[in-house]
Amino acid sequence: MITPVLYTAQKGKDVFADDARFRTIDSTKNQFKVGWSGVETFSLNSGNSYNWSKTITHNLGYIPQVLAWGYSILDAGSGSVGIDARFSVLPFNDYVLGSPSNKLFVATVEKTTTYVKFKFYEDATTIYGASPRPAYYTLTNMKMKYLVFIDQE
Repeated sequence: MITPVLYTAQKGKDVFADDARFRTIDSTKNQFKVGWSGVETFSLNSGNSYNWSKTITHNLGYIPQVLAWGYSILDAGSGSVGIDARFSVLPFNDYVLGSPSNKLFVATVEKTTTYVKFKFYEDATTIYGASPRPAYYTLTNMKMKYLVFIDQE
């Protein structure tokens, strides 16, 4: 019995003549399948205690693979923190040292057999003996992109 095969290649590449790495679809391989995806816009401010999270309940029974990217912070000068609108891969943390205080910004991914949680927050702990504790900065129009895959490793 013949098993049908489906191939597609990147634009400008020949699906048979060029190397297999240029194939965008290859039905002979197990390719990641996206179960959930999205782009979220959020703010970190006193109204949400400088924390934001997004939970996706999946009940897959295993821990899925996840890719996520988010905005971070940068030193905006004069002792203030601004948004770095270039996406960084999660998890990450950024540290800004300056006046009036030091700043620690954290983005994490928590994965279980029933949910995936993306978390962004400003850490209010004392950093390297800083006194007083870091001040919070309001960050608006933060963004996160995510993909949750449904295949097991």
